[in-house]
Amino acid sequence: MRFARVNTDSDWFKSLRSSSNDACVEVRFSPDEVLVRDSKYQGAPAVQPVISISVAAWPAFLALAAHGSATQPRDVPTIENHASGTTLRAADGTTLSYTPAEWDAFTAGIADGEFDLDTARTAA
Repeated sequence: MRFARVNTDSDWFKSLRSSSNDACVEVRFSPDEVLVRDSKYQGAPAVQPVISISVAAWPAFLALAAHGSATQPRDVPTIENHASGTTLRAADGTTLSYTPAEWDAFTAGIADGEFDLDTARTAA
């Protein structure tokens, strides 16, 4: 299955479910890692936090984001759900915070397979 990417610059993309949102979870794949950022920071790239997740840990992160888990997978950012949205927290302390609508669009994209590594490598 191929997806029409919603590109915001270079190889960053967001879920098709985010197309109407000004802010969203953005992802960029490289051979060894997956980078995650928040598009709300696009106007200030020097201060834009980015969380790096290894390609090996990415499937566990997607499963945690989509379905939750009683245990925290190793090498995966912590996902904290709260009334005002969702916060990702990396081991180095980097945090990204998303509104409920932003996170819902991301998890809907996960369910649609938009962020699967195999899909990402064939879609472009």
